[in-house]
Amino acid sequence: MECEFRQNEDLSNYSTMKIGGKVDYLFLPKNFRQVLEVIDFAKSKHLSFAILGNGSNTLCSSFGFKGVVICTKFMKDYEFLYFKYKKHLNNEYNVKLFCRYFARNNNYENRKTILDKKNFLSFQLNNKALIKQSLLIVRCYSGMSLPLLCNLVSQKSFSGLEFACSIPATIGGAVKMNAGAFDGQMSDIVFRVLVYNFNKNQLYYKYNEKQYIKLARLGQKYFNELDSKREQLNFDYRKSSIMDNEFIISVDCIFMKKNKKEIEKTIENNINIRQLTQNVGKPSLGSVFKRGEIIPAKAIEDLGLKGFGVGGAMVSKIHSGFVVNNNNATSQDVYKLLKIIQYIICKNCKTMVQYEIKFLGEPNGNRNNE
Repeated sequence: MECEFRQNEDLSNYSTMKIGGKVDYLFLPKNFRQVLEVIDFAKSKHLSFAILGNGSNTLCSSFGFKGVVICTKFMKDYEFLYFKYKKHLNNEYNVKLFCRYFARNNNYENRKTILDKKNFLSFQLNNKALIKQSLLIVRCYSGMSLPLLCNLVSQKSFSGLEFACSIPATIGGAVKMNAGAFDGQMSDIVFRVLVYNFNKNQLYYKYNEKQYIKLARLGQKYFNELDSKREQLNFDYRKSSIMDNEFIISVDCIFMKKNKKEIEKTIENNINIRQLTQNVGKPSLGSVFKRGEIIPAKAIEDLGLKGFGVGGAMVSKIHSGFVVNNNNATSQDVYKLLKIIQYIICKNCKTMVQYEIKFLGEPNGNRNNE
């Protein structure tokens, strides 16, 4: 097998919380072909398998995971495609190229043939006056780092990902949970995702209708002809319609041209705010509860739970929405602490807060986590 793998690997090395037991097999694929090999291996051995990105939003069980974990953080290839918004796309020939590039294509291995790059590059060379690059499409594998992607597009004076400049996540994980900050979220930039369904052994795209409509206006009749039966990628607060049996292969994002100094100022302000309010100084998974009828962080602080802990896990004294690994915490410590917080908030605020984080393995060491 080409894919790099490790046996009896410690999952704590793959989590920003620095918590996790041993996994039977940890695979580190670099492309989708290697992912398919891993899935075939797991199925042939009748092993369970799970997906892990950067581990920034996942509590790994201290009791380990029996089976296969596919860590995607080395799947970080990407490609850029520029288009001049309106003027550039009013050229009928280029509209066709654009739509061919983003048409439905279930044969992922032949994806490079969707766009005739030679013709497109020729068009660019012959129309330099039109190519001012006010629309940028980035296609990246699911393991692409959000801060890295933000840096790549901002350096080229494209806006849209400033909110994620310091979110320590991969784009695949961020899309699945519709990660967000500073009034921005992934649904604002994601056009579509290419997914592989484990159960059905099928490849297909899921489209974000909001962004699809925006692009369809640039060449509406071609989009309607090429993709009239598209799958929907529905986003909501901290969730999407990506199912657990769907593996995100790649993500197509849309960015718009903007003044570079304005972009850099926004990024600098966002980083400064995070440093002041969220630099908890200890391993964590970020915000642990979703906002709902109440703001969990405010409720936790109002109820005097800042600094409250169970075992080595503790509510951060800096940001009450964070639970930190204060002293060799286990997943059991974290889980018990989360349950206590849920109970106290429910009792006093008459509402049940929901987890924003995910779980890999059984955090409490048994199948019945309740």
